[in-house]
Amino acid sequence: MAAMRTTYEVAPEAYLKMVMHAKKHAHEECNGLLIGTTSEGGDGHRVCVEDAVPLFHGTVGVAPMAEVALAQVAQHARKKKGMLVVGCYHANERADDDTVGPRAKWLADGVQRNAPKACLLLLDNARFHQADTGTSVPLFHCHVKEGGKWKRGNPDGNQPVEAKLVPATSPGVLAEYLKEKRHLQIVDFDDHLDDPSKDWLNPEITA
Repeated sequence: MAAMRTTYEVAPEAYLKMVMHAKKHAHEECNGLLIGTTSEGGDGHRVCVEDAVPLFHGTVGVAPMAEVALAQVAQHARKKKGMLVVGCYHANERADDDTVGPRAKWLADGVQRNAPKACLLLLDNARFHQADTGTSVPLFHCHVKEGGKWKRGNPDGNQPVEAKLVPATSPGVLAEYLKEKRHLQIVDFDDHLDDPSKDWLNPEITA
């Protein structure tokens, strides 16, 4: 019997926010949470990543504040059409670093405890310069937990994993937003802690 495929469909709202967050803090680690829905059918599992909520940059947060943020985002997701936290994203500090480090693992593990099909989208810093060109190739690698470790998903593996942008128009929009320097307006939980008047859900950033 063939293994059940898990497909992660990343909507524009989520893709644009997480890449713009990483572009704003291009020389620092940064991360955030992904919210959406999950379903299961005859063709496998489907996870729709509908939105991204930026959390930390630089120090990437300490455990107590990250736990507070995770609880608040989970509550926000439930109120937003019954969604839930379905994953997280992380960008490493160095362009040549494509590893899942301890801070990325800690956050991803926290999400996965309540969402077994959670994903970790590790942003591909080495290709970030392509964001300005509207490249159609997603600027992230999808990792899933397998055998107790976070591993890059393989569409042809024993547990097939596929991640794609839906619809595929996000890269062109991203290039326009970067040209407008809209990424400099992104607010994360760190910024909100410094100034509570700043909305870290960024409801208008992609309007």
